Amino acid sequence: MHRKPILLILLSVAAMLISIGSPFSRAQEKPAAPALPAGWTTPVNISNEGGNSEAPTIVVDDNGRVYATWTEWYGGVGAPRGMLFNSTNAAGQWGTTTGAGLFYPNIDDVGFPVVACHTTNGHAYQLYHDGDLANANMEILYREYVNNTEVDAAWMSKTPNSSSYVTAAVNPLDNVLYAVWMDDVSGTDLFELGMKYRDPSTGAWSAGDVIPTGIGSGKYWPHLNIDAKGTAHLLFITRPPAIVYYMKNATPQNPSTWTAPVNLSNDTARDWVAPRLAADKDGDVYVVWYGNTGGWESATEEVYFRKTVNGVWQPTINLSNTTDRSEGGFIAVNPDTKDIYVAYHEFLGGSNWEVMLKTYETQANGTKAWSPSVNMTQSWGHDGEPCIRVDKVGGLHLAYHYLQADYNMEIYYTTKPGIVKPQPPTGISLSIGLDSTKTKKTNTITWTNNPANANLQLSGNKIWRKLLGAADSTFALLGTAPATAIQYMDTNLDILTKYAYRLTVLPQKGEESDPSATVSESSARQFDLAPTSVTVTGGINKVLFYREKRNTITYAANAGNPAADVSGFEIYRKLTSEADSALILIATVSGSTLTYTDTKLSIAKAYSYAVKTKFSDGKTSEFSTVVADAQGPSARGGGR
Repeated sequence: MHRKPILLILLSVAAMLISIGSPFSRAQEKPAAPALPAGWTTPVNISNEGGNSEAPTIVVDDNGRVYATWTEWYGGVGAPRGMLFNSTNAAGQWGTTTGAGLFYPNIDDVGFPVVACHTTNGHAYQLYHDGDLANANMEILYREYVNNTEVDAAWMSKTPNSSSYVTAAVNPLDNVLYAVWMDDVSGTDLFELGMKYRDPSTGAWSAGDVIPTGIGSGKYWPHLNIDAKGTAHLLFITRPPAIVYYMKNATPQNPSTWTAPVNLSNDTARDWVAPRLAADKDGDVYVVWYGNTGGWESATEEVYFRKTVNGVWQPTINLSNTTDRSEGGFIAVNPDTKDIYVAYHEFLGGSNWEVMLKTYETQANGTKAWSPSVNMTQSWGHDGEPCIRVDKVGGLHLAYHYLQADYNMEIYYTTKPGIVKPQPPTGISLSIGLDSTKTKKTNTITWTNNPANANLQLSGNKIWRKLLGAADSTFALLGTAPATAIQYMDTNLDILTKYAYRLTVLPQKGEESDPSATVSESSARQFDLAPTSVTVTGGINKVLFYREKRNTITYAANAGNPAADVSGFEIYRKLTSEADSALILIATVSGSTLTYTDTKLSIAKAYSYAVKTKFSDGKTSEFSTVVADAQGPSARGGGR
């Protein structure tokens, strides 16, 4: 088969056997699961295969599902070799390993699977390089998995010359999958960086582009990350000696918008290094690589770190800084808090390699600082090649290869669950009612507790209030309700003042939820209120040969009605002896008239009155209080 020369694997099977050879000569037991730092789960074997499992890569989606891929060696070069895959279900339980064998296992520098995933729908994408036997060329093979079942597979790169060492990432804004790989574009072993992207709705790949680096030497070992704003960040190396370069592209589908490469490392005194990067929500970048301190290929490797602050590169830091060899750094960043997590493997003598973890988090004094390195494997054998990720709620996920007591290397996984941010209540509604005096109102806020919080420990609900029409920044805490409550009553409110409300959920530990939807009182008139302070005064008036009763009804406009809405008042009368249903309309007056005199009444009868408010929209209020005049002929007053 025709094959263009490509990279030798950094850690070959032969080297691995040498490094683990000494344990065969000593009968010792593999210790129990290491005592990990507080919060980390007991490591579990997620590969469970008969071969030696190596070089894991994991990713985590927004629902907390984890997807893993690795290489499975069933013997040396030429023996079957698998590009394997596993994932967790919604409950966090790992499934059964699946995957496919290489078509061309006859060399050691083939395979190297990576994994990416859709942010929410459970689809994972495995990519690696393999021999396309039909075309006698090395190409990038793409496989898609759902629930540990392969649903699609295709040769993705399809270029005239060899393609290898792919890196992949999904844009969180639109779930477009991007892949970057080494491609021998000219057929002269001067590798360039090829790139394609895949539309998630159609599954179609773009035609492909070469990333314009402007560097004449070959580019190797790319690593791609896409931040929360959709900007692509890319590392690669040139060699020899290995030098780490960085570039970015805010519009990654446009090859002309890549920035010029920035030299991050200078001479690492090595032929190969494997740089890795992560990015936070503001687009700042965090990078690790390793290099020698004691001269060219001197086995004096240290793990180095650089980051940007507001886009400006900061000085290089030696993170491992030990007398032992430190390699294989992988970095993860909490995009919100900007806490940093670096995992790497370190040589502790003999055949002993351990996975180490170093963190940059808030300390007891309230400031952020780098922690000491923590041994995450604590064993006698060859453990290494860690991959660490941070999920949406700040949980950590770590995978690595681990030499078991039976001398079989497997992929192990441990997690430190994050603090899940609760979700705000749903179904917010507002009802408005008057108190018994009809001079104050009560606003009752009702909601549904979010089922997404069912397994969380909550302290309660916070109710926030602002004036209707005011800026959201004026929301102020009104009160709290128990975590199980679904209603809150805001009482003794002025009738004419309007409010808006929203809620948040407070956990016992961790971050408060985002605000719920806002529910507001209407800006329109809420109540059709009857006049208040209704009274009636009467008198007898002598008119020629007879006397008449004259009743004067007075009342006050209800302060709860907007004055602009009141168009008038309706005056009703009945005999006091009759039921209130006998009230009949006797007059309508203007909105500015607060008195009415009823004349030509029989002095032998008693009368009662009520008043309604009339509104400009045609509505009327209920009756006011019914008030009665003095009884019949005994009444005195009026003119004579």
